[in-house]
Amino acid sequence: MRYLLLALIGLSVIAAPRTALAQSNEAILQRLDALERDNAALRRRVRILESRSLSSVGASVKTPPGPAGASKTAVLANAPSPIVAEERSFDWSGPHVGAFAGLDGWSPSFFASDYTPAYNSTTNYPLSQGATAFGAIYGVKAGYDWQRGSLVLGIEGDLARASGGRVSSVEIVTGTGSINGVSAETEMIATVRARAGVALDRTLIYLTAGYGAIETKMINAIYSGRAFEDTSWVSALALGTGIEYAIDAHWMVEAEGEYLLAATNQANKVTTFIFAPNIPQTAIVRFGTSPSQALAKFGINYKF
Repeated sequence: MRYLLLALIGLSVIAAPRTALAQSNEAILQRLDALERDNAALRRRVRILESRSLSSVGASVKTPPGPAGASKTAVLANAPSPIVAEERSFDWSGPHVGAFAGLDGWSPSFFASDYTPAYNSTTNYPLSQGATAFGAIYGVKAGYDWQRGSLVLGIEGDLARASGGRVSSVEIVTGTGSINGVSAETEMIATVRARAGVALDRTLIYLTAGYGAIETKMINAIYSGRAFEDTSWVSALALGTGIEYAIDAHWMVEAEGEYLLAATNQANKVTTFIFAPNIPQTAIVRFGTSPSQALAKFGINYKF
């Protein structure tokens, strides 16, 4: 009996560690299963977060469909927009005023007609071609331009005062006596012209044409040396070309060349009438000239 008890005690001692080891292994397995479940749950959460992130990026790239049902590509809200330095071309359209100064040059041809009332006769005398003379001009102008693309169309008027530039003919002898010569000088010049040009940003190159008028004064001394004078306006065709440059949005500088071709059928309008009433054989002498001339003008303009 004593030996049986000892045997049972020995078996229990041997079996106890095995039972504890089995329980320990089972706990480890349960812990591993729990970790695997936690890991699977964590992977699912990562996939959900990645899916949400991709959805938000796609929404920022494309906008919802519009009224027509078509989606439109939009720029990312947080994307920096490029800065482009774009310089706008100069616009020549609008009104302008200005002032100018320059030179005029001319070489008029003179003529005279001698009428003697006592004999009821008229004699025409061609006078000599006058020498070329130059004088100063200065004046004001105003106009308006329209620009379409690079084409610029406009209208312009100016008024100039002339100084100097007197031209004289040689002494002539008429049927009634000796005349000591005739002189002419330009007093005023006025033009109204259209112009058309090509704009190269701030530079305008143009042609111009229109109506011109020249006020010319005739002076002569006859017989006793007494001077007589007369002033008249003569119509002319104004033709020219020029270049203009815009310094800024308002101020411009300009150089222009112009030629005024006086109408030949109106040349007699520049005349001087001389007569001595009740003196037999006194002549009525009529002088004239054709005052065509060239102009060089340099000015500054202000555009509104």
